[in-house]
Amino acid sequence: MRKILIALAFFILIGFALSSRFYKLGSAPDSLIIDEAHYGYIAYSILNTGKDEHGISYPIVFKGFGDYKLPAQVYALVPAIKFFGLNNFSTRFPAALSGVLLVLIVYLLFREWQFSKKAAFFASLITIVSPWSFILSRFAYEANLGLLFFALATLFVFKAAHKKNLIFFC
Repeated sequence: MRKILIALAFFILIGFALSSRFYKLGSAPDSLIIDEAHYGYIAYSILNTGKDEHGISYPIVFKGFGDYKLPAQVYALVPAIKFFGLNNFSTRFPAALSGVLLVLIVYLLFREWQFSKKAAFFASLITIVSPWSFILSRFAYEANLGLLFFALATLFVFKAAHKKNLIFFC
């Protein structure tokens, strides 16, 4: 078990080094896209006032610039902005962290599906170096966070089915 944990830690470090999920996260790309900036502003407003820019307290859906934004990304940004301040890095941090955590969830999911350890490591490695995973980790959109939640939910469903225990559904 210790070798597995060391190998997973090594893969996550490779994920940091190869795909550069956190390298120059606040400056490359050099500016925020308008939706990223809006997510950051909403989270900053929620952090300081408990309300969005329209004065609604802790909404479930946020009104945007001609669209509506889902809450997971906004509420994931609140602790990042609290710790790092309101800047490009903190706005993109939850998406990058989701990309790194996805590597671990992919490994656990493949092991739950009873693939060999080598196959699970290979799936994690593919997740680390895949361009789609890298791109989703560089922008503050809910896609990477949603993918992480989906993979985590899938893992829990299969764990509950294999163990015939509903505790994983809670």
